[in-house]
Amino acid sequence: MKRWEVGERINTERATSPRKQPLWANIIDLVNDIWPSIQVIFEQNDFVKEAGEAIQRVKAKLGNMPEEASRIIKFLNSKNKFELQELGIVDRIGTILEMKKVITKRNLMTKLEDKCHTMEQAIAMFMVKFDTLRQKGLPNPLVINDTLMPHEDYDKRIKEVAKEQANSSSIRGMSTGKFLYQAF
Repeated sequence: MKRWEVGERINTERATSPRKQPLWANIIDLVNDIWPSIQVIFEQNDFVKEAGEAIQRVKAKLGNMPEEASRIIKFLNSKNKFELQELGIVDRIGTILEMKKVITKRNLMTKLEDKCHTMEQAIAMFMVKFDTLRQKGLPNPLVINDTLMPHEDYDKRIKEVAKEQANSSSIRGMSTGKFLYQAF
């Protein structure tokens, strides 16, 4: 269901309901529609953390080898065949290719680190929006250690909250669900 379709559905319900029935059915539908995306974001967050740890391990292992590799390549390129033979180096091209592997690995780690940073920023933006919804009354989908609960369990939880809100006589910001629709 598209956002504008939800908006039309909400406006129709407001117009036809003299008591402005809660919009929990719409909220539940929206959450169910985006649940796969929520799961993907939490999986990506785990992958980014793992990738960050792996990047740090590789960088620690590389140490200053990329800089040394660059110096060795410059040195090898500055010598002629006879000078290299005197130093005991018989395969200039093979040695240079080995050094380039180190440099390529460093470049790959740098690009991967940049990509992880970009993903972390996108995940953080999503989490800020999602936390806003949770602070306003949307049930928390997280369980121990920031793990996402199964969809079935969350569906039960949100339906229970919807039922409580529908039966509640107190007025809360959540009673119409308007802010949730606007956030989606």
